[in-house]
Amino acid sequence: MHQHQTKIGILFKFILASIPALILLYLNTIEVWHYTIDDAYISFRYAKHLGEGYGLLWNKLGTPVEGYTNFMLVLILALLHNCGLDIIISAKVIGISSSVSIICLLIAINRKQYDSYVGGIIISILFSIAPVIALHSVSGLETMFFSFILLSIAFILHKFFLEITSNDSSSDIFGLHQFYINRILICILGLLLCLIPDGQFKIPQLWPGQNPPA
Repeated sequence: MHQHQTKIGILFKFILASIPALILLYLNTIEVWHYTIDDAYISFRYAKHLGEGYGLLWNKLGTPVEGYTNFMLVLILALLHNCGLDIIISAKVIGISSSVSIICLLIAINRKQYDSYVGGIIISILFSIAPVIALHSVSGLETMFFSFILLSIAFILHKFFLEITSNDSSSDIFGLHQFYINRILICILGLLLCLIPDGQFKIPQLWPGQNPPA
């Protein structure tokens, strides 16, 4: 019972810590809600045709041409369009949801690393008030979705290498054994590579030191 109350208390504190940044993000995004970058309409067109059953085509009866650079986003938007949802609004919701997830992850990382919410609140507020964050959140492209995945990978890799350097192969991460963490990481990396073709070039930057291990 006490452990259950402790978890509720942690969740309540986490929600309170997230509120300032979420409010700022909301105020900034409603100001630029109608902004959609031109390049996003390329992905929208492919997603529309795929959702209508024509395949990944620029023209419905044309030759297949890979004119998009965000395969995963196109698939998601095509599925949502097939369910009757508006593609543009869906893309904006994905972008905003990704920004919200980044805010939560920033606070969670700081809480996990320093056992404090103060740093996470400050960082998340600075993140939310940046005008470029609001623009990318509603632009219709995969920028914020990609950023969330990249931040998640960085966090998992950080925890993973802490476990390795501690020489404790029996310890867990997030309550999961390293066996499962490795496979979760592989799945996230695969999602990243599907999302943006050049995503794999970002991965070496996440390894501790100058170069990834051989």
